[in-house]
Amino acid sequence: MIDTISHTILYLTAVFRAQETVQDVAVFVRDCLALPLSFTLRDGARTVLGDYTATLASCGLVPTAVLHLAVDGDAAAAILHPHLLAT
Repeated sequence: MIDTISHTILYLTAVFRAQETVQDVAVFVRDCLALPLSFTLRDGARTVLGDYTATLASCGLVPTAVLHLAVDGDAAAAILHPHLLAT
């Protein structure tokens, strides 16, 4: 089977404290979006981080973690503010 879906990979980097919440991360991501899109955050195991009140420490996301952003729609490059793409 051939995957015909085109994927664009972009990286946003930020540092959060262990006591900050998933909501804090979601606000950061939302502020980076050029369009008001619905999205989900997933951890490295692709588990959806659905409890936005949970701290990053309680989610096992310390001392470091890579989170994945899932959005529906067009290419990811079109959803980020242009000034973020210029760096």
